[in-house]
Amino acid sequence: MHLKAMIIALSALGLAAMLGVPSKAATIVDADEMATVGGIDDLPVMPGFLEDIDNRVVFDKPEGRIIVSILRSTSACTDQDVSDYYGQVLAAREWLMLPSKRGDESAYMRDHERLDIQSECGGATSVIRFLLYPLELFSSSTSQ
Repeated sequence: MHLKAMIIALSALGLAAMLGVPSKAATIVDADEMATVGGIDDLPVMPGFLEDIDNRVVFDKPEGRIIVSILRSTSACTDQDVSDYYGQVLAAREWLMLPSKRGDESAYMRDHERLDIQSECGGATSVIRFLLYPLELFSSSTSQ
């Protein structure tokens, strides 16, 4: 596959992942097989959730990394459960919590990266979305 076609395919996959569109034949990895969210070595999968690795996108460059990952569960949980779990886990790993405008979203900062977490709990399937990106990615547009 040519580089340009691969970039377009990965971009489309990333957009689908951010929108929560599952692939037709999603590969799900159990938390027992993979203890951490793919691409983020010190971010554990919340108990009861599985990572949808077909919707994972990882760009790792010297300028920084961009990672999109989705966890799914059919177990009952609330957005507060997700916020509490990752709040404790990330604080122990020296992530600083940033102010959030919505109850279903959390944002954290460490070193030169930002981690956004969005949860959709309460339905038949619960979903947690992670977006990790360099702080510099949006800092120039917000400082003008």
